[in-house]
Amino acid sequence: MFISIMKKLSTMGDAPKDSSHKKNSKKNIYAAGTILALIISIPGIVAFVVVWKASGNMFMALIVSIVVYFISMGFSVKISKKMKVVSEG
Repeated sequence: MFISIMKKLSTMGDAPKDSSHKKNSKKNIYAAGTILALIISIPGIVAFVVVWKASGNMFMALIVSIVVYFISMGFSVKISKKMKVVSEG
């Protein structure tokens, strides 16, 4: 399922340029939003669990996961810009 969504997102700009084609359907917008949400959330959750299990200190795990969240948000901005360019084609 994830691979088929990525294939659809990568071919969004390959559509013919006529006025009858709807470029940004709700399904494509929801798929892109879901992918970005996963890019932001999964690394922070994994970092929290790993640090908490390794050190046993919840406060340290919280601090590490906050840092990871900010880093992943930075990457998601770059990825969303690339997705926008592909969808505008």
